[in-house]
Amino acid sequence: MYFKKLKFIIPFLFLIITITNLSLINVLGKPNISHHNHIIFYDNNNQIIKEEINELENKYVEIEQINKKSIECFISIEDKNFYNHLGIDISRIFKSLIENINHQDIMQGGSTITQQLSKNIFFDNSKTIDRKLKEIFMAFRIEHHYSKEEIIEAYLNSIYFGHGIYGIESASNYYFNKKSIDLSIAETALLIGIINAPSIYSPFINYEKSIEKQTQILNLLKNNNTITKHEYNEALNEKLNLDFSKKTKHNNALSFYVSFVKHELEKLNIETKNGIKIYTNYDSKLNNYLNYLVDNTKFNNKDSNLSIQVSIPYSNKLIAAIGGKNYLENSFNCTYLSSRQIGSTIKPFIYYLGLKKGMTILTALESAPTTFFIKNFGYYNVKNNNDLYAYKKINMLQAIAMSDNIYAIKTGLLVGSDALEHLFNSFNYSYNKIPSSFLGTSELTNIELLNMYNTLASEGLFYPLKSINKITSMDGNLLYLAPNSYTRVLDKNTTIVLNKALTSTFDKNIKGYTSPSLLKYKPNAEFSAKTGSTYSDNYVMGFNPEYTIGIWVGNNLGEQINEPGVAKSLFKDIANSLTNKNSPTYSKNLYILAKKIDPNTGLDSSNGSMYYFLR
Repeated sequence: MYFKKLKFIIPFLFLIITITNLSLINVLGKPNISHHNHIIFYDNNNQIIKEEINELENKYVEIEQINKKSIECFISIEDKNFYNHLGIDISRIFKSLIENINHQDIMQGGSTITQQLSKNIFFDNSKTIDRKLKEIFMAFRIEHHYSKEEIIEAYLNSIYFGHGIYGIESASNYYFNKKSIDLSIAETALLIGIINAPSIYSPFINYEKSIEKQTQILNLLKNNNTITKHEYNEALNEKLNLDFSKKTKHNNALSFYVSFVKHELEKLNIETKNGIKIYTNYDSKLNNYLNYLVDNTKFNNKDSNLSIQVSIPYSNKLIAAIGGKNYLENSFNCTYLSSRQIGSTIKPFIYYLGLKKGMTILTALESAPTTFFIKNFGYYNVKNNNDLYAYKKINMLQAIAMSDNIYAIKTGLLVGSDALEHLFNSFNYSYNKIPSSFLGTSELTNIELLNMYNTLASEGLFYPLKSINKITSMDGNLLYLAPNSYTRVLDKNTTIVLNKALTSTFDKNIKGYTSPSLLKYKPNAEFSAKTGSTYSDNYVMGFNPEYTIGIWVGNNLGEQINEPGVAKSLFKDIANSLTNKNSPTYSKNLYILAKKIDPNTGLDSSNGSMYYFLR
């Protein structure tokens, strides 16, 4: 019934469409087909790392970069009257209409290349009269404003070739590991066959059907006189060098980083429909190494996950942001989507406030099981990890190195929760004012925690971390430039003293009821660092004047984490890949005194460890 109705209304529809087009084409203006919703991502060396069109991976190429014979073949099969029509091919439409009516089903399409381009860019695949009329109208607009060469270029960059691949250049690389300008007639025929039904004719899904379809295409090309009999025979006998590896290993680090870039892009309210170039802070060399580390990290539990972020101190540059162990299996980006309790990584900020309050790195407090009575709260019992205590006074260096909870709570009660809340608010983060928050029950995302540690690394200057450096239009006009702005959140000299104290986590001279938390994971360069743990999370946050590194290993389901040493090993490997023993350290100045001391007693010692003190 549907097709019988079409038989009578089609002529009238064409008359209406033609009249409407003539009056509206100029009013509506030129639709964008070149680089429509095209985004090119660059790394920090201005090298292209990814291209997308309509949020799908695609490498756009100009028509001069496409094999001329391949172009002729596509036109011959898809729309042999391409150069003679104004957007629609009426004779072809009626021929396909009759065929469809005879079969009472949609057996053939009458769409021209211009119509297919119109659908690919502006519409969905729904088979409704309304959608078809819009497609035809847009085809008229495209033909009115663009040359045939511009149309075929945009078309070949918009076709779907299966496996998430769009555009002839991406398809050529995916299937044959070559550029589209180097395609043979046989390879071109295979690609043309694929676009008919990628889920059926992809050689990686059904090789036999793919070759069968390729042969049909070659016969049509010969019958259309697009290729000679000699070219036909050569193509039939050509051995296809298909890249059955299908792709090199998935770039996990890049996928998560681009995900974060898009998250940042949404906040900038920049129009993308005419195409943009995004210059990011992505460090390709580092991220290739991080991919290797993640691929070779072994977990005890399938629900374990990880997240790695790296930034540059004294700048807003986020150069790595891996939000999970496998983007293809789970694209949930822990860099910015997952808020978790931060555990003992909060303690350096409590000790900063303690130093501001008059404490020193040698201030001694009793480490023993303690029950506190807190006003407006009541009794609060505090324990150390594994119930290990010094049962005597320890200093701040020892407390940092061994992550002593008793010392942290006592310092927190001294400085007060209001002061810690104010510090968190300086970063625009919320803080839950309950006693357990002194031990890190407040929740932050990984990027938020990295922001706080990058501030320590930047000697108290808060640079909001960014993945995007600048954005331009396709022709190079600047649309956005990330400000390298900062606010001073922490006092410089107090921060430098604290940063030096945070090297105690690696200090072999510290003796106590347990070893320093990172003693076995000391990198070649000097780093300041703090570990943190909760029931389902392990952290290592480390930095020096060159890099800030954040590692999270946790359980996706919030169950108990059982991955000892994974976060620490990752930190050491990353730190060593980025730095060496000659890397810079935090320097003292006129307001800071440097002394070699026995970190256990605080006494001067020529064999001791170097720490800083405020004069």
